[in-house]
Amino acid sequence: MLERERMEALRQYLLPSLVVLTAVMLQFRLYRHLLGTACFQARWLRVRALQVLYYALTFYMLLIAPLLFLGPRALLASATLSRMLAATLLWVVMLLSGGLWLWLRGVAAARAAPPSGAGVSRRAFLQTSLPAVAATPTVAVGAGLLIARSKPTLKHVDIHIRSLHPDLNGLRLAQITDIHYGPFFGRRDLEYAVAMANSTRPHIALVTGDLITRRGDDLEGCLNILQSLRGEAGVWACHGNHERYAGLETAATQLARRRGFHVLRGESEFLSFGAAKLNLAGVDYQNMGDEPLAGAEELLAPDAPNLLLCHTPLVFDRAAELGFDLMISGHTHGGQLNLPLGVDNLTFVRLYTPYIQGYYHKSGSQLYVSSGLGTVGAPVRLGAPPEVTLIRLCAA
Repeated sequence: MLERERMEALRQYLLPSLVVLTAVMLQFRLYRHLLGTACFQARWLRVRALQVLYYALTFYMLLIAPLLFLGPRALLASATLSRMLAATLLWVVMLLSGGLWLWLRGVAAARAAPPSGAGVSRRAFLQTSLPAVAATPTVAVGAGLLIARSKPTLKHVDIHIRSLHPDLNGLRLAQITDIHYGPFFGRRDLEYAVAMANSTRPHIALVTGDLITRRGDDLEGCLNILQSLRGEAGVWACHGNHERYAGLETAATQLARRRGFHVLRGESEFLSFGAAKLNLAGVDYQNMGDEPLAGAEELLAPDAPNLLLCHTPLVFDRAAELGFDLMISGHTHGGQLNLPLGVDNLTFVRLYTPYIQGYYHKSGSQLYVSSGLGTVGAPVRLGAPPEVTLIRLCAA
């Protein structure tokens, strides 16, 4: 319990604190730099305007921004909160570009100018290239905005399972996950994703959590659209962390079941296809620090392939130990910001799980982690485009 509380505190307080402190320091650095430029020297009105802007932004970052991350969110409409939080994070990225520009100028100025002839061309090159380099974070975020707002792709994944019954060979499972229904992923976006999943004519349709982001989001509106999702054996679902954070697991279960969904909360069901059976299990969100998949051994069937719906991939090691043939997850958004640097892509998600995006296997068990559809925080994706997933079971 203590470990879980530490993990939750780390997730809830550390990153927002770093964002706020970084923004405040960069704002101060840029403010001092601008005061020393010719544009503001002996210009009283301009200096006053800059001071008002600086103090207003500092007040916002120190007092308002923390409330967006941590405070009493009922004071703001959910859509307003989402937009303010996104704007705050985008402003921080612009500050990073400004801070990077100042640092690069300082490094360039500290270097001794080369002798005769080369100095002018080198100075001209630096004057041209430094702003371009400094703008990289802002340009990358702009590209990420376009990617996040792009149409999802249909990702085809073949999963090979030993001794798979011939009547299960070629079975199609369409997965939708991490919708985060709201101002940045709305009705038309979700209708498009549902139509894409239905176009695959799946035998089983899956929804693996995070329908919304926070309390106040339009959960019923999301489920009304998902009601159009079709699967020969029905639509099966599990909850994500945001249903839990919003305190809506019970409400979401009731609303979904009224619309014909099968919500698995520590439960399993046999699905029949011809002469074969498939055991489909599902669990609620697994908190970091808790015993992983406690009691899930009771969900296994010895005479059928065992598939587990679990929003977070963090517990895959335990699922493999228990003997699940396949675990299907989301949660990570594919890293959301997943930069191809080095052997392993650079993403914050790697700080808490090695299972970030795509296919994994261990000890005879397999895992697929979908990048999902929506976003959290800023509506930005890099290296993790939105997807609807079609999983096909194949005989090994």
